[in-house]
Amino acid sequence: MFVLDVGLLIEAKKKNVGQVTLALPFDTLAPSSLHSKVLDRKLAGLIFDREVSFVGDRVTYGSTTFTALEAMTQMATKVDAFTQRGFSLWDIPLTKEIQKGQSAYVRVRFPISGTGRTWQWTKSRLVRNGAIFDFRISDIRSSQKVVGGSQLIDRIRPIRSVAAFVMAPIWLHAATLHPEPEYIRLLEGNVWSDYLERSPELSRRSRLVVYYWKEEPRPDKPITTQNPMRAFAQFRVTARPSAIRTALIASPILAFVVWGLFGVPVRAEIVQWWNETWAAIAGFIAPNGIAIISIAIVIAGITAILKLVGWSKSIGRWVKKRFHGFEQWLFHLLRDVGPRD
Repeated sequence: MFVLDVGLLIEAKKKNVGQVTLALPFDTLAPSSLHSKVLDRKLAGLIFDREVSFVGDRVTYGSTTFTALEAMTQMATKVDAFTQRGFSLWDIPLTKEIQKGQSAYVRVRFPISGTGRTWQWTKSRLVRNGAIFDFRISDIRSSQKVVGGSQLIDRIRPIRSVAAFVMAPIWLHAATLHPEPEYIRLLEGNVWSDYLERSPELSRRSRLVVYYWKEEPRPDKPITTQNPMRAFAQFRVTARPSAIRTALIASPILAFVVWGLFGVPVRAEIVQWWNETWAAIAGFIAPNGIAIISIAIVIAGITAILKLVGWSKSIGRWVKKRFHGFEQWLFHLLRDVGPRD
């Protein structure tokens, strides 16, 4: 299951700020606050990749100092008027207002129930062979895909800088990256267990690759609708084919080629078995042909009806929800007992 962590350093320049509104290019579930993670010395060092010091709720790393403020995620509301497939809009109140002229840092996590156009798996002959990642911030073209999206454009605030991280499995090879990431690294495995509140991977060996894009602070050119940030990546599956599957496919082909080239005689028992099997199949189908066709028609009719009334989608959502529940349970268990190779 995908998750989206959002950290915001909010500057109240013109008035007090008591609420933030986030437009996300995903289908998302109710957010949770990561305030306690930000105030944890060990986890804060992971988040900001720096040695961190604290004075109350004041956090300092390098030349940066800010006040950590908690979001009232239990009071967060999804704006249904704009929310649609592949897009969600959230109003999130803060525990207290940020006074004019001051700033504060807020961090929240959204479980993602649908990735929309931002992350799309690609297939070839019904087999998943890669993925496309297309992430945009303050991009006016994206608003055109949202019903009533033009009404949100004036609410977009300038963003001074962005640090965007994407984690992808190691068997997805980055064929195209634009712009070039700031860096690429392997995720540090169980180091992140407490932050994620679950084991990040099934194995002890890291199999997640981190791609990091950074938009440096530029006071004269912030990220706006006139200067959006875009990150694009195309991934290809590079895993080697299964040895068992290769053997199963190659064996009958090789046997047929050898028989064709060298005229190896086919044993009478094999020929007899084939003839008896084929006769049995034909003997069953001939007298029961009408029944088989009737059953096929009934199944096709039921499938069509299920699609019409939307039951298939409901069943799919139910299965997906149960699978994600099992996945969360499994990774929480691995956090306690430790992953295995």
